[in-house]
Amino acid sequence: MQIPSNNQSIPLVIFDMDETLIAKDLSVLWHDYLVKELKLADSSFVEEDKRHMEQYYLGAMDLDAYISFSLTPLRQYTIEQIDAFAEQFVADEAAQYIYPDAIRRIQEINQTGSVCMIISATMTLLVRAMAKHLGIDFAEGVNLEIADNHYTGKISGVPSYQNGKVIRLRQWLESQQGRYEATHFYSDSINDLPLLLEVPNPVVINGCEKLVAEAEKRNWVQEQWVL
Repeated sequence: MQIPSNNQSIPLVIFDMDETLIAKDLSVLWHDYLVKELKLADSSFVEEDKRHMEQYYLGAMDLDAYISFSLTPLRQYTIEQIDAFAEQFVADEAAQYIYPDAIRRIQEINQTGSVCMIISATMTLLVRAMAKHLGIDFAEGVNLEIADNHYTGKISGVPSYQNGKVIRLRQWLESQQGRYEATHFYSDSINDLPLLLEVPNPVVINGCEKLVAEAEKRNWVQEQWVL
């Protein structure tokens, strides 16, 4: 099942975020920020985050449990308050970990008339904050259920994780009625293999061991980006 192509469409270049555009996992940085800067959780929260991330790198994360855990310190805040926290967090903390090569590549893509998008398994509120900082117009992440202008801690719709990224991209492309054509996808993670297999031009950035093996087998482009 291939991503649809339309010769009249604008080329769309898609990036994973964590450890692709930035040298860290944004959710991990965010959780540290909640503890150290906003003082909304204690050190046990960071330790629990590490246990979840160990499962992610094995491709076995329980995403529902992780999202519920991640939002625990924020349940009393409104969406607008959390969005403000997130934008300040990206500016103050996360921006220093953006790869210079990522910034250059985004600028090059924009100059060609193509457009950029981020699709990440991180919460949409963080993905959009990073996309805004990078000047990327389109951002898709794990959407959250909302009630009374607060996040409930539950996922809404299909999570953009593993094959869910393919589903979410297809949904987005369909909503755009053929205006865009997915041409490239940049990623570091074996979790993104389903979407890498769908686009015409997969690009592996600082690939994990399993993804490097796949890239070598399939003769995919590989790049190493450094801070």
